Amino acid sequence: MPANARNKMRVVDAGYTHETNVREPVLNELPSGRIPGSDDVTRAQDSRFSRRTAIILATVFAVLAAGVGVLTLAGVVSGHAASVMLWALLGLYFAFGILIVMYRLISKLE
Repeated sequence: MPANARNKMRVVDAGYTHETNVREPVLNELPSGRIPGSDDVTRAQDSRFSRRTAIILATVFAVLAAGVGVLTLAGVVSGHAASVMLWALLGLYFAFGILIVMYRLISKLE
């Protein structure tokens, strides 16, 4: 391999110095990367967002469950398929709920 090609591939040591006074930015100190619930303003916004989100999620779940019920009553879907759809819908809501809770817990860590 030619010497100039070897130097072009070296990315690790190219102009990088280890400075001791450089630290990683804390997300809630940056104006664009606030952690939800990290100060009074975002805590208040989170409480409003959480209530509104819960109402929206419950409404969407009820509408989807009602849609499955209508399809069952119309004879498009059998009763067994409707129960599978409702259990799957409930499982999706539960699984994504766990993912959202874990994301919020992890985002509060510093």
